[in-house]
Amino acid sequence: MSDARIIVFAHSHVGEHVLKFILEEHASDLYHTVLIDGDEKLYRMLIKMGVDSKSISWESAIYGNRFLNMFNEVDVQHLILAWWPKIIKKPLLSAPTAGIINFHPSYLPFNRGKDPNFWTIVEENPFGVSLQLIDETIDGGDVIYQRAINKSWTDTGETLYNKALDEILSLFKESYNEIRLGKYIRHKQPVGDGSIHFRKDLERVSEIQLEKKYTGREILNLLRARTFQSHPACYFIEDDEKYEVRIDIKKRDIK
Repeated sequence: MSDARIIVFAHSHVGEHVLKFILEEHASDLYHTVLIDGDEKLYRMLIKMGVDSKSISWESAIYGNRFLNMFNEVDVQHLILAWWPKIIKKPLLSAPTAGIINFHPSYLPFNRGKDPNFWTIVEENPFGVSLQLIDETIDGGDVIYQRAINKSWTDTGETLYNKALDEILSLFKESYNEIRLGKYIRHKQPVGDGSIHFRKDLERVSEIQLEKKYTGREILNLLRARTFQSHPACYFIEDDEKYEVRIDIKKRDIK
């Protein structure tokens, strides 16, 4: 696999930086790019960097014959999901010869699924980022690279999310040469270990029950896990009024 040929599904800050890195360091590897429908910012960036518009597709086209036939015409080794927010389904799931690599902001097998930056605080389990080969399960595919991220009491759901953005980009860039050459090791996730969450789970635990007993640790973890500016926070309801609660914890010297 010395002549790497990849397709990148790119979204947001992470997708932008992944594309810039590949185009600046290994431009010949990038065979095709897929963007979220209407993402003109990334589209303009690619054109400005010299990418042919024929080498860019929109998400609405990825299950069409024209796009899928691409995999029969050339040997696309990897499809890379750079912060891609959509689930990949058959027949695309098995189209690239070496697999689909996903960026996941958790230390798998912990916190598969949604909102890992929230659950790692609430459940007090390890946090980090993972590059994994996807399968038909939810974030259950083989892990190829991981990096742990330390947490402290001053962290919130927002700070951990931002740390994950930085670390997953760093991990990808450091690992990319092995990825492009297919020189990585696949590690199966332990069956039955870790955890998985869905978006409905986040909403379910975000209401503070005023008459419920919480330990100090539990309530502080819950509040800081949901503290994320411009996003909904934990809340409570009294007298038909809803109140949101955020928290700011700072470290102080003990005197």
